[in-house]
Amino acid sequence: MSESAGPSPSLPDGDDAVTRYAIQAAIIRAQAALLKRQEGMLRQADLPGGVGLWSCRLRDEALDWSGNSFDIFGLPRGSSLSRPRVLQMYEAASLKLLNVLRSKALSRLQNFEFDSEIVTPGGERRWLRTRAGIETRDGVPHRLFGTHQDVSADIARLAALHRSADLDPLTGLANRRAFERCFGEPEASGGLPTGALILIDLDGFKAINDIHGHVAGDACLKRAAARLARICKGADLVARLGGDEFAVLIPRPADPVALRALGATIVAGLGRPFAHAGLLLRVGASVGIARAEADTTPGLFARADAALYAAKESGRNTAVLDHDGAERPRAARKPA
Repeated sequence: MSESAGPSPSLPDGDDAVTRYAIQAAIIRAQAALLKRQEGMLRQADLPGGVGLWSCRLRDEALDWSGNSFDIFGLPRGSSLSRPRVLQMYEAASLKLLNVLRSKALSRLQNFEFDSEIVTPGGERRWLRTRAGIETRDGVPHRLFGTHQDVSADIARLAALHRSADLDPLTGLANRRAFERCFGEPEASGGLPTGALILIDLDGFKAINDIHGHVAGDACLKRAAARLARICKGADLVARLGGDEFAVLIPRPADPVALRALGATIVAGLGRPFAHAGLLLRVGASVGIARAEADTTPGLFARADAALYAAKESGRNTAVLDHDGAERPRAARKPA
């Protein structure tokens, strides 16, 4: 009531309290209705480019989405929203990131933005970019609001570019760049700590290149790479280092007996002849294997290289496991 309306009639204390409570209740209902109308407007609002709007009321985690947000999450427009149900659609790593960023933003009253991976009810994987702001009342967080955007196509393009930068264009195996990153930081690349390193050189490849030409040589490398990838399908990485040199990273645990058997299988598999332009061509393989110990990454490479050197010195077309009699050369190569 305004001051210009004059003094209120005198009421008994009990009636005065009832009146005040009734007025306060009416104001609260009006404010709640206004907020409900404002938040409900999201269902009719959208931004260009498939960008959806969203709102989350913090006191009860009530969600309000525009149509595009429903579409991005693969839910029917206007369907009932439950935050726990929505959170179940996030991949574990993305959900963990969301919870950390949300908690920090609310404690610091800061906006945030992040990309996350979700799985729609139809089983489709999508990448979602979320931008969030905070509405406060008397300095207290009241509501989160922002936008959803499907960035799956952008993420796919970036992933394709990343893969192409890490792939050998001739064989399709990982290239030296990818090998050096994974070998140096196996956990960062998604693999287990390296259990063993296998180095392979093709024996007789130069003769094929010199006699039958580079087309035959390229065909030889492609065939050898495909066979090596099949034989080592359980490896963390199979890479072409350059020329006729290949490398394989084996995860822990790396059992010596299994490594010797794998080395023998590589020699046998790469030694089988292959047909090209009416010719039957054959290469061999020298294989050096070193198990990871307490040494450094360069030390592991040097030991595998020493084992490879020993395999070549023993007549080629064989596999040697470090500590099985491999003589360590004074100037072993480095992983570059």
